[in-house]
Amino acid sequence: LIILLQVQRAAELVGYFVSPEVWCKMILANVKSMQSFSPVMILASVIKGSERSVLKPYLPQIVLTLNDTDICFTTQVHETKVTCYCEIFCIYVFMG
Repeated sequence: LIILLQVQRAAELVGYFVSPEVWCKMILANVKSMQSFSPVMILASVIKGSERSVLKPYLPQIVLTLNDTDICFTTQVHETKVTCYCEIFCIYVFMG
């Protein structure tokens, strides 16, 4: 659990210090190719750490990736929660 929290915190720092132009391509490619909750969890944390105004132009691409049926439809409760957190952060950025 401690390692998971440290990974999430590190991902937030990536969102804070690295431009979405750089991380968006890499992380979204991993979300699509791995189709597991780990890349979605990392994406949620990076979004959480990102500045809203800088992230806003990338939201359509992020939302399209999350809406892929191979990613958003799962029977695993934990994976569904992680995807929901990611979507909540996207809404927060969009509304903010």
